[in-house]
Amino acid sequence: MGRDFIVKGINFTVADYRPRNNEYERGLKYQLLIKVFDGPRETDFYYRSTGAKFETIKAARAWAADNIARWL
Repeated sequence: MGRDFIVKGINFTVADYRPRNNEYERGLKYQLLIKVFDGPRETDFYYRSTGAKFETIKAARAWAADNIARWL
């Protein structure tokens, strides 16, 4: 499953996440990032964190699709 995807024109990527050693973040492996373009070239971009962390890539994609109104 690919880590880069687009939902209604918003570019997302799923990055690896190393959780802190506590009971609340145990099992979280991935974090969701928004790809923000900042220039005329396709290589002019940076990633902004959504703050959401997940156990699977599929869960991250589903959450982005369900909560797309936050970034429109």
